[in-house]
Amino acid sequence: ATSISKNNVTDLLRNELKFAGLTFTDALEMKGLTKFFPGGTIAVQALIAGNDMLCLPEDVGMAITEIKKAISDKKISWDDIYTKVKKVFLAKYQLGLNKTQSISLNNLVEDLNAKTNAIVAKVAKETIQKQEAKNEMKKETIQKQQEITKVAKETNQLTAVFDNYFLLKDALVKTDGAAAAAKAKNLQAAINAVKMAQLTMEIHMVWMKVLNDLKTAATQITETKDIAKQRNYFMGLSKNMYAVIKVSKTDETIYYQFCPMANDGKGANWLSKEQGIKNPYYGAQMLTCGKTVETIKQ
Repeated sequence: ATSISKNNVTDLLRNELKFAGLTFTDALEMKGLTKFFPGGTIAVQALIAGNDMLCLPEDVGMAITEIKKAISDKKISWDDIYTKVKKVFLAKYQLGLNKTQSISLNNLVEDLNAKTNAIVAKVAKETIQKQEAKNEMKKETIQKQQEITKVAKETNQLTAVFDNYFLLKDALVKTDGAAAAAKAKNLQAAINAVKMAQLTMEIHMVWMKVLNDLKTAATQITETKDIAKQRNYFMGLSKNMYAVIKVSKTDETIYYQFCPMANDGKGANWLSKEQGIKNPYYGAQMLTCGKTVETIKQ
């Protein structure tokens, strides 16, 4: 049924494989086809599929009648017919068939099929190459989907860490030692819940490097309600959290901010989801002291 398949003749052969030559049907008198498309309708289906030459219709007169009817019903157009006829005339002209030629019948069958094997091999090769290209594209698509899924899992793990860090930062902005200790405890739990085996190599390497320092700083903040000590521990925590966020694929824009007055005038950084400065090292005392030194966008 390939002869009446638009998917094969037009979509695959012409559009995908870029075949620009004449297309011929199989014998349209075959019972396997005429059983479903009797009375010349098989010729119409073959033209709609994209064929140029209709080979051995069961009844030529009936085929012509059905083609004219299809044109009247606007299933095909005269322009389609003219285009096909012109292609056939052009092919005949290029082969010198516009001039009368005597043809020897000796070895006619062999001559007609002399290039058949080469053509079959070429079509088979191009079809295989096309399928291999499709398979490769499918493979790449699957790999990309797997990478996206993996990144999503990593982000879900680390989102809890980042969110609890920002809540701790907000508690320090409010100079609330009790709240800071509670938020640090939640941060501790989020850090411990991260499964390093599910991280990509880049994130894994950074996480492994800073993990102990993150745990230590979170624990130190949890174990005291002295706001000055908490802010001191928060400096180291922020430095290591910055290293993790830099290699992570977060959905939000993160601002890396700096206060020149903190740490006895040596300065200290922190991370924020807000562009506006809210200083965790001084709170209301110097709330807007500082500036954004880096905007982290993924």
